[in-house]
Amino acid sequence: MVPLRVRSYFSLLRGTASPADLCRAARSYGYESLALTDIDNLYGLWDFLAACRQEDLRAIIGAEIGENAFGAPVVCLVTDRNGYKNLCRLITRRKMSQEMLSVKESLFEGLILLTSDAALLGNLHEAGLSVAADVGCRP
Repeated sequence: MVPLRVRSYFSLLRGTASPADLCRAARSYGYESLALTDIDNLYGLWDFLAACRQEDLRAIIGAEIGENAFGAPVVCLVTDRNGYKNLCRLITRRKMSQEMLSVKESLFEGLILLTSDAALLGNLHEAGLSVAADVGCRP
């Protein structure tokens, strides 16, 4: 089964549920893994990890990097420790400035990038990054 990607109430004006509520719901629907992808933050990460352990779900760490960073929203899913470090750097850079990021930067190592923007999807793929089409946050 494909993992479910959700936002919690840490995505202001976009999410309404706590990480624990999301994990409970995912388990009740039979999901085995869940990706928390709040917008430009990892504020709910520790609650999410605890809730995933409680519900016996595989936690996928991620975040949505808002529109101004890439020209279109990009969801970053962590694949390893280096990816987590790079995601933290991307979020920090996003908070510190509104500059566009280059797809040639090494900040994308250890991350799978998801976007619904066809042109950006092609650009990221051509740059040799791990990328996939994003179908959104709804199951």
